[in-house]
Amino acid sequence: DTSDSVAKPSLLVRTKEPFQRYKPIADYFSQHGYNFIIQYTRGSLESGGKDSFFLTDGSGKQQDGRETLEWISSQPWSDGKIGAFGFGIDGFLAHLLITTDHPAMRGAYIMAAPYNFYKDVVFPGGAYRKNFVETWTNKVDAKYLLHTFMMTPYTTSFWHPLSNERQVKMVKIPVCHVGGWYQPFLRGTVSAYNALEEKGMTPGKLYQNLIMGPWTQDQESYSRTKQGDIDFSQNSTFDYVQHAHAFFDRWVKNQPQDSLSLVEVAQQKKVNYFMMGDENTAGSWTESDSWPPENIKYEHFYLQKNGMLGRGKADINGNAEAFRYDPLIPLETNGGANYYLPSGPMDQREIEKKNDVLTFTSDILSKPVKIAGPLRFLLYASSSTSDTDFTVQLTDIYPDGRSMLLADGIIRARHRNTTRESELLEPKKVEQYEIDLGHIAKIFSTGHRIRINISSSNSPKFEPNPNSAKPFHRNKTQHVTINYVYYGGKRNSAVILPVIE
Repeated sequence: DTSDSVAKPSLLVRTKEPFQRYKPIADYFSQHGYNFIIQYTRGSLESGGKDSFFLTDGSGKQQDGRETLEWISSQPWSDGKIGAFGFGIDGFLAHLLITTDHPAMRGAYIMAAPYNFYKDVVFPGGAYRKNFVETWTNKVDAKYLLHTFMMTPYTTSFWHPLSNERQVKMVKIPVCHVGGWYQPFLRGTVSAYNALEEKGMTPGKLYQNLIMGPWTQDQESYSRTKQGDIDFSQNSTFDYVQHAHAFFDRWVKNQPQDSLSLVEVAQQKKVNYFMMGDENTAGSWTESDSWPPENIKYEHFYLQKNGMLGRGKADINGNAEAFRYDPLIPLETNGGANYYLPSGPMDQREIEKKNDVLTFTSDILSKPVKIAGPLRFLLYASSSTSDTDFTVQLTDIYPDGRSMLLADGIIRARHRNTTRESELLEPKKVEQYEIDLGHIAKIFSTGHRIRINISSSNSPKFEPNPNSAKPFHRNKTQHVTINYVYYGGKRNSAVILPVIE
C-alpha cells in the first residue's frame, strides 16, 4: 500500500510466490505507518523478463534488488528509509538484497531462511533434498532448475552468487534472524547470524539478534503450541508481527517503542532461544550473548555393544555391526525438520523396528541432561559399494517407550571430506564421517533416555542413494549394499552433545 500522500518508510518483500501469503502482514504494516511493497522477482508470475533464479538479485553485475531500492527511494510516497522482510526462500532473497549495501537499507527481519543455497537447500550433507526441491520448483514454475542443479558442481561459479558467506562483509545494517528447531533451513538461520557476528560490519553487527523456538516451517507454527506430536505450551508461541513491528520502528522508522539508548540496546543479550522440555515440562525461554551459549561443554556419548549409548566412556575393544540397505526399500520420512512433509517431533518406534536401522540407547537418566548448541555425530563406517549414504537420528525416549525425534542428519559418502569434490569409497575400507545434525536446545528429563538411530535413507525427504559410482541422476541401476558401523577401540563412533554445565 503506497496510497498515502505522506512520505513514509517502506518495507520490501521480494518473492517468486503469490503475494497472498503476505497480505495480512502487509495490511498490518500499512495501518502502522509503513509502505509495504511485494515484488515478484524477474520472470516470476506477472513480472517480466526471463527467470534469472536469484542470480541477478544480489551484489553481482546485475542487481535487480538494488535497482528496486533505488526506485522506492525516488518515489514521493517514500521517505528514503527501507527495511527488508522475508520468510523461507524469500528470506534468502532478503539476505541477497542486504549485501548490495544500498544507503536506503536500515534493517532486515529474516525468518526461517537458507543462507547458502547449495548446502542449505539442494544438497545438505551432499545428499539431494528431493521432496523440497522438486515440490518448490514445481510450485514456482521453475522445473528447469532441476537439470541445472544436477549438472552444476559446487566448484563452478554458478553457485557463488547463491552463497551469502561470500558477501557478508557488505552487510552493515541490523538483522533479526528468526528460526525454529524443526525448520529445514535451521542451519542457514544460525549460519547467517554467526557469519555476521564474525565478518559483518558495524554498526549492524552490534545490533543483530537471533531468536530460536520449537517451530516448524509453516507461518502458522509460531502461534501454535503443538509442534508435531508434542505440545510446548502457550509460552512457546511467538508474535513475530508485533516483534517485527518493534524492530522496524527502531531501525527503519527511527521511532523506537522503548526508551533504550543505542548503547543499552548493544548491551542486551543477542540470542533468545526456547529450551524444549517434554509434555510435562514444556520448556522455557533463555537468553545468551552468543550461539552456541558460552556455558557449554561438548561431551561424547559413545556407541557401545548391546545397543548401549555411554556418556563419556567408549568400549575398550572394537566392535562392528552391519545392516543391509536397499535403495528400493528406503526408510520413510517421519517428522523432523521438513517443508512439504509432516514436521516436528514424532514417534520413531516403527522406524526403529526395521532391519536396516541400528539403535543405541543410554541408561535411564538419574538427573536431567540439558543441551544447547550444534549437534554432531562422529561415525566410523564402511560399505560394500563405492558410494552410499549414512543417516543419523537423535531421539528422546519417554518412560512409556515413545522415541520422539529431536534432530536428524545425512551425509553422502562421496562427499565425506568436502562438498567440492567427489571421492568414491574403497569397498570395505573404514572411513571417518562427521554428520551435521543441526542445532537444538533441549532438556532430557529424569527418567528419560537418549537414543541414536543409524541407517542409510530418509525418503522422500532425500533421494535414496543408488549405491553406485555414477552420480545419482545418471544412474539407472539400484545396488544393495552392506554398511558397517564401527565403535569401541580406536573407532569410537559417538554423538557429540553441547551439554550445559
